Amino acid sequence: MTDFLLQLNTQRNKFAHRLGYKISFDDVFSLCEKAYEAGVDFSDDTIHSDRELSKEWYGTEGVIKEIFQNTAMDLSFYMEEIGGKFQFT
Repeated sequence: MTDFLLQLNTQRNKFAHRLGYKISFDDVFSLCEKAYEAGVDFSDDTIHSDRELSKEWYGTEGVIKEIFQNTAMDLSFYMEEIGGKFQFT
């Protein structure tokens, strides 16, 4: 999970600090594969397992949304398990 979260943060920093940054689908799909390997659950296995269908059905934006939404949910479940509180604002 650590490697995935570091890669996710690197991508987040690029969006936050590079005006006009555009991420490629290949980078998004690679991040998605890492997320799956780290145990992140996805709404559809196609998103992380089939590059061509993932690109056709979800595109770059859809895969990014899945990664961030599902990672946030998984982290919130983990926080609750250890007695913490995770709030979406």
